[in-house]
Amino acid sequence: MMEKQHKRNYELKIRYINIDNNLNHNTIYPVLFTPLKEKKTVEKARPFFICLIEQNLKSKKITEINYFRMAIEPISFKLYDEIITKIYDMQKELNTQNEKEIKVDLCEIFRSY
Repeated sequence: MMEKQHKRNYELKIRYINIDNNLNHNTIYPVLFTPLKEKKTVEKARPFFICLIEQNLKSKKITEINYFRMAIEPISFKLYDEIITKIYDMQKELNTQNEKEIKVDLCEIFRSY
């Protein structure tokens, strides 16, 4: 993050990311997500993901973004039914936990009255 008098710049770079499939040892796709190694990418060694944001600080009441830029290099993303089912089950479990927390919070609020 870089800040000047009337603007603030944010920059996020991810040089490389690799997500492996660790659900079982005999899998169709051992690597689920990885950048593709193209000739131009290897030669220039560019980051996999870049996000640049410039925020205008002149106004204190609103958040003004002067520009937003994002670039993603080519990727390989492989999913199959077992992975999709696991993601769905995880999301369902998270929703159930959140509902329980909300119910507990509401009970505590009503007890205080």
